[in-house]
Amino acid sequence: MVDSGSLDELPRERVYGEFKKLFLKSHRPSIGIELMREIGVIDRYFPELKNIQLHKLDQVSKYGDLRFIFATIGIYNPTVIDIFIQKLTMERRLRADVKNFVDAILKFRDGFRAKDVRELSTRVRVDEFLTLYRALNGSKGARYIKSVAKGSKAFKTALKPIISGKELISLGFRPSREFSTILREIYEAQIEGSVRDMDGALNFYKRGVYLVSIFRKVGKLGIYQLELPPFVFWLNLSYPIGSRDDTFGTVELLASFDLSLVFAFPCVGHGLFLVLFRFEW
Repeated sequence: MVDSGSLDELPRERVYGEFKKLFLKSHRPSIGIELMREIGVIDRYFPELKNIQLHKLDQVSKYGDLRFIFATIGIYNPTVIDIFIQKLTMERRLRADVKNFVDAILKFRDGFRAKDVRELSTRVRVDEFLTLYRALNGSKGARYIKSVAKGSKAFKTALKPIISGKELISLGFRPSREFSTILREIYEAQIEGSVRDMDGALNFYKRGVYLVSIFRKVGKLGIYQLELPPFVFWLNLSYPIGSRDDTFGTVELLASFDLSLVFAFPCVGHGLFLVLFRFEW
């Protein structure tokens, strides 16, 4: 049947249905995968199923979630998992979820911090990710992931912005062209952990508006929001009182004072933006 190419005539929906039966109704999908390998189906039609750990597939299948099964296949073949799914279905949401699960599992294997957990909640539900994570990696790190997500109120939903545009308006702030941009930067700072409460969000907003006003006045440099408070990057202080003329042995009083400051503005997504201030007397 494989050699004659009879499977080529099966519609994609039929093939997808058979895979769903294998993945969701079988206690050990690995047996079906092994059979497909023996009769040449994998080599000819689904090479994306090579090099996967079948016992992991069996562990994940008990949760009855097709996304978990595809993601388990994907962590061993991350560059071709979407090709495999498209051979079965074009469901965009399914493909997006699988990609997010695969990316997160691979990233969290290399270590993670609190900000990674908060950022994860914007792409997948952390409680679902944790189920898959435990099945594949055991309990190491799982308690920390759960603690951070629950502490951020982002365990079953995406991290909620600390402040919204309506709240800013209700507090007396005037809407501007940069409103949505600054709010987005506040949310990113919230994910990073540098903004943790309403006061922090308001201070961040005020700094962003202030910096935008400066940049508008100085060359219209564009919109760059502060990631951290500005700090002195470089300082030069000189105060020559006089200079000696060795030829005549005289001293000419200059009475000058020079102060140079370079302020560094850490801007989200743009690195350090340096501004020079120089004072002379």
